[in-house]
Amino acid sequence: PRISLSQENMDTFLEACTHGRLISIIRDHKNWLPSAIRHNPKMYGEINQASDQWLDSANSMVENKSRYGNRVCIITFEDLVQRTDTVMHYLAKFLNIKFDPILLIPTFNKAPVQPNTSFKLQKTGIVPGVAEGCEPLSSEQLDMIEEKTGDMYNQVLKQAHCLS
Repeated sequence: PRISLSQENMDTFLEACTHGRLISIIRDHKNWLPSAIRHNPKMYGEINQASDQWLDSANSMVENKSRYGNRVCIITFEDLVQRTDTVMHYLAKFLNIKFDPILLIPTFNKAPVQPNTSFKLQKTGIVPGVAEGCEPLSSEQLDMIEEKTGDMYNQVLKQAHCLS
């Protein structure tokens, strides 16, 4: 996590891996925060600080796409979990690998794993409902997030491969 935030890390990675690619996933700024708070309240419980972290990540996506062009792919979290088949076919082409149905489920070394989510799950696989977020924020909190992060979110979406 956060390796792509450092320009030095990106330069080192892409110099060492001449065929390397970066896939960045942007999550709707208004749905990310409730999930982040649920996942780690100490780290993300303060909206301004959490929004700053989201902004750092989003800004690095735009910078990396600008700097490295077609070696960087930005996709939306919402597309990934709601349109998994289409996204994974696209990413297989982006990575120049043959599509395999195993790409449609979360795995580690081809063994199914539970998704990294703050939701309590009983099974492995994609959980499309997580795209809608968790407990809703107040309209005041949503307005604050929109004011602080809305412009950057729109900038990232312009660079992203969006299906919606």
